[in-house]
Amino acid sequence: MNIDDESVFEHLKRFTFLPLLKIEELKKEFEVNPGARLAQKTLALAVTGIVHGEEVATAVQTVSEILFGANTVENISDTSKEILLQNAPTSRANEGALLIDLLVETKLATSKREARTFIESGAVTINGEKVESIEQTFSKEKLINDLAILRRGKKQLHILEIEL
Repeated sequence: MNIDDESVFEHLKRFTFLPLLKIEELKKEFEVNPGARLAQKTLALAVTGIVHGEEVATAVQTVSEILFGANTVENISDTSKEILLQNAPTSRANEGALLIDLLVETKLATSKREARTFIESGAVTINGEKVESIEQTFSKEKLINDLAILRRGKKQLHILEIEL
């Protein structure tokens, strides 16, 4: 994913089995929307598929989409769930715990004051739903596939499982 735009097409030619016509199509799409990074995503998927197999490649792609906000844990496979739990910050939380406290415990905020500010400014979501109140608690109703993604902003997240 971190390969620069100039060399990604050369890498696609060298390290994948994609037809040259497909690589040229990706190049045209890149010229229209370079920010989508479609060539880098295609390279990552193809190489992961070659090295680890298609099932793992698809699972890794799903996890990547979850981590970067383009997907949810709603229809996650067991393989994707396992990869997500191994690679994302994860912890267990008690039902009824205040989300303001969980923000501090998960290091998404450095203090309760900062957590309160994040919530009040609309920067905190749990499984894609904006946290509206500093009094909101964590509950099993918020879980999807036994997981909850507590997110601060676009890039900071923590996976929560419920403590039994």
